[in-house]
Amino acid sequence: MLPPDLEELFHPINNEITWLHTIWELYLQLYCATDKNYDIMNSTAPQFFAILQNVLFEQLILIVGRLTDPPSTLGKENASIAKLIEKVKAQDSQQLANSMQKKLDEFRVEHVAFRTWRNKRVNHDDMETLLGKSADPMPEIPRRQVQTAIDQLAGITNEFSEELQGSTQSYKPFMFAKGDGNALLQALQLASGLSAPEKEA
Repeated sequence: MLPPDLEELFHPINNEITWLHTIWELYLQLYCATDKNYDIMNSTAPQFFAILQNVLFEQLILIVGRLTDPPSTLGKENASIAKLIEKVKAQDSQQLANSMQKKLDEFRVEHVAFRTWRNKRVNHDDMETLLGKSADPMPEIPRRQVQTAIDQLAGITNEFSEELQGSTQSYKPFMFAKGDGNALLQALQLASGLSAPEKEA
């Protein structure tokens, strides 16, 4: 059983990673499957789906940012992985804390693009970036990088969970069969008389 202070913090972090998987799965279902899906979206509510794509992308940026925040900001504690590591150290689990910290440090270097987007476009409107005057263009975040980042974050928390709880989390997207992106596309297809959308293999 986890000490109360670790359990209290791990629960919301665990929920955040589950939510991250959910947002990403919905994004994949709608925008990364087949051209037929785009045909259905463009034939029914193109503006809505364009806005939704931006909203989902920004949610991914925000969740990754929150999870990888420092233990505190301006004197306020953050419910972040770094804060969890800090509490692991306080429990004299130094080896686990060091391993988690190493992976978090590597993540921040490898995926600095997420924080750039968060700081310059999602949380703040950097003026030079917004006006197209910045010498440094906004970095691309390809699909493969998003998936890698999500897997790595889950790996850090699963190392914690396996070491201190004796089990790991599967982190399945929190969506019911009739409540996901595929179900929405199928309903739109039926209502509009278009050919059925294809699910991602």
